[in-house]
Amino acid sequence: MRSFFDLVHYEYKKIFKRKSIYFAFGLAVFFSTFCMVGSLLLGNPYSYNGFDGSEMAALDQQRTAMHHAAGYLDDELMGKIITAQAYADSHVNENGNYEDGVYEQYIMPYIGLRGNLYMLTSPIGALDYTILGSLDPENPPDFAQLRSARLREILVNSELKQKEIDFLMERDAALDTPFYFDFKDGWWYFSIGITTSGVFLIFAVSICIAPVFSDEYQKKTDVLLLSSKLGKNKLVWAKLFTALTFSLGFMALFLLVALGSTLGAYGALGGNVSLQLMLLYTTYPLTIAGATAIYFGVALCVALLSAAAVSLLSAYLPPFSTIISFLVVLFAGMFIEVPSSGPFGLLKYFLPAQMMDYDLIFSVRLPEIFGHYFEPASVICTICFCLTPVLTFFAYRGFKNHQVR
Repeated sequence: MRSFFDLVHYEYKKIFKRKSIYFAFGLAVFFSTFCMVGSLLLGNPYSYNGFDGSEMAALDQQRTAMHHAAGYLDDELMGKIITAQAYADSHVNENGNYEDGVYEQYIMPYIGLRGNLYMLTSPIGALDYTILGSLDPENPPDFAQLRSARLREILVNSELKQKEIDFLMERDAALDTPFYFDFKDGWWYFSIGITTSGVFLIFAVSICIAPVFSDEYQKKTDVLLLSSKLGKNKLVWAKLFTALTFSLGFMALFLLVALGSTLGAYGALGGNVSLQLMLLYTTYPLTIAGATAIYFGVALCVALLSAAAVSLLSAYLPPFSTIISFLVVLFAGMFIEVPSSGPFGLLKYFLPAQMMDYDLIFSVRLPEIFGHYFEPASVICTICFCLTPVLTFFAYRGFKNHQVR
């Protein structure tokens, strides 16, 4: 066993000695930090409804106001929101902006809810900003009931089968209500940025591990390694173990960097906010922090599958060809239009780029397999756990059989 881990240690040293790793780490740092919080760090000016200052100053004021108004979306909080909206609607100047101080005092504390409330109180396809302020604050509508009624309306008017509609509404009815509200921008910006950043993290991993086998071909050391005492088994498995564990560690590290940078810049408040206040119609009984933890698990599974796929390509192709081939597969998945239903509806759950899609993982629609509905996260992880050993085995066979050709 010790000799095996000695080989793993040697393979890790080889990875960190390659110049390509600096490019990969640079790419990962860029997409896990600057792309997530770049505009905020640049100090761009912010001007809206009488507020003039930096984007950071506006964020600080908004975070304080929203956190002060945090609470469960019960009748009391809904009444406050309606009263504040009614007051703001009656204090608009001739330029169509709120009068001085109105935005900060009456709009900003509830700005994270206004978009959802406008949609839920307006007819579908006809957004009306005046309805919210005209409601009775003494007898406010129940947010959860408004949302469930709108969800049913959307589902009934969609192409979904009645069986799926009933299943989704059963899930929705089981949610804990009232939903909890607070400032959540740090978690929200992570959710919208990590889909793209996650794909580039997978690409960065592929750069690091692409030479795992093909580098031996280029250096003409493959025959020497395969003819050694350990070459037949331990050395090949050590290379695969290195590729898989490096991929896991790399992905985990930079997911934490991405989350840390967004929460550090925007604030860590809001982890206990109901996921429905970020993804309005999702039926997952999760907080935003809980959803982020599930995303981490899915991303690590995708990293494993990607490492196995790159290792398989590396067993047959030179390093550069391995990277280019995987790049084509990876980015093609971002642009392929996959049907939402039908025999090809499950294809999206086999494409690494789409597997990393935050919205897909917590989508309202659930994949149907043999008449049963499953959560996308479960389907993606199951696919990864099934395919990773298969691809790893063929990568192992591919390098071992190279000496025969």
